[in-house]
Amino acid sequence: MKSPFSLFAKPLVLAALLAGCGAGTENSEVKMNAVTNDENNTVARIRDGDTIFYVYVTNLPETGAKKGYRFDCDTIPKLRRLIASTGFPTDFLNATPIHDFDSQETMELKLDEQPLLSCNNPEKTFYKVEFPDKTRYFFADSAKSRTRLYNIGCQSLAENMGFKTEAAVAVTPDFITNLKVFSADDGDDISCIEGYEIGAGLAWTSGADTTLVLNKAQRLPLTTFAANRVDGSSATLSLKRTGTCDWVESTQVNAALLITGQTPYDFQGKVSCTLDITAEEGTPQAEKKTLHIKAQPLPVESNGWIRDPKSDTGVGGAPGEAGDGLCNGNEHCVYRDTRGRLWSRVDNTYRNYDQAQTNCFKLVYGGYSDWRLPTVDELRLAYRDKIYDLKEPGKLDMYSYSWSVNAVENDPAQAYFVSFYTGEALKKAKTTLLMHLCIR
Repeated sequence: MKSPFSLFAKPLVLAALLAGCGAGTENSEVKMNAVTNDENNTVARIRDGDTIFYVYVTNLPETGAKKGYRFDCDTIPKLRRLIASTGFPTDFLNATPIHDFDSQETMELKLDEQPLLSCNNPEKTFYKVEFPDKTRYFFADSAKSRTRLYNIGCQSLAENMGFKTEAAVAVTPDFITNLKVFSADDGDDISCIEGYEIGAGLAWTSGADTTLVLNKAQRLPLTTFAANRVDGSSATLSLKRTGTCDWVESTQVNAALLITGQTPYDFQGKVSCTLDITAEEGTPQAEKKTLHIKAQPLPVESNGWIRDPKSDTGVGGAPGEAGDGLCNGNEHCVYRDTRGRLWSRVDNTYRNYDQAQTNCFKLVYGGYSDWRLPTVDELRLAYRDKIYDLKEPGKLDMYSYSWSVNAVENDPAQAYFVSFYTGEALKKAKTTLLMHLCIR
């Protein structure tokens, strides 16, 4: 690498020409291809009376032409950051040669023809152009020209000039190459001595946005996430869990995050787990990948009722099987109706009205302890929703009626029950022994 103290380094050939970008002069094509790690450029000090200012000197290798872009910031720390963003080692600033403002070396830079490289840029507009091979970023300086575009070569220079890639104004390539609304010439490329390409971000070396559908008790295949920073070093990763994710196992191996685990037996229906893996969280370069794990949908009855997975435990052994959507073995049997209410299986016991209320109130069943006797309206809605389709022993094992919680208004000795044949609410003495369902 050349010495950073030399104002005029020996030119090197820039990157390959951008194919199909349009013609410039007879001897040069429009490249619009500012690059990083271009050791042709340097920083010079210029003396103007008692003032010394700094200039970024760029070289056009094909013609040997040089240009000078004066740095302009309102504080010394900002100025040093802006100079450093070009890749120039600011520790060596005071060792660079000083040239007088009216010297031949300075006059060759044509400082008054180039825009300032400023920390604050109210008169500059930031653009992006989607060429076939890559996205390039430019700025226009209205103090000089609204349509002359200057291609910026590295991310750090754009950031320290206050430009944000996400806020860049999109311009079609045709506006430059054919319509000539804007002018962009390789002579106006501002390459950087060191750095990384503008618009470059984290590179994920492993892992992607993925949605998986797993069965209950199924093993999640080992999934790896890893990312590199723009300088090639490993990015730090963080993990956020949302939903039913207690079963997920995560392990950090070197810079990679390994994720696996076995879904629980009640991982069915609308149950899901979302894992957000963020690289370099809290920084402007932060990027996220999401692994979304969904459960297999529960079997839905023809009437729209669904076996509640919390009670689908397989307790009691064969033929009970956890998570199969059926009421088998010695499992508690609970169904969810189309409105989200849960109903317990009939226990084949005749009870009077008071006993039915007490039984539901004290019932601990299917993983729940807040059962109650249903109302007349709830039983009628269940009738409309065809609850009686679940009358088989392998389901709610129900009878054709059930006590309701509603007592007869003008006769406290009677209460209503509902027929699942007709949907009618009928009266019976509270001492009558009938079957009943419980609801929650």
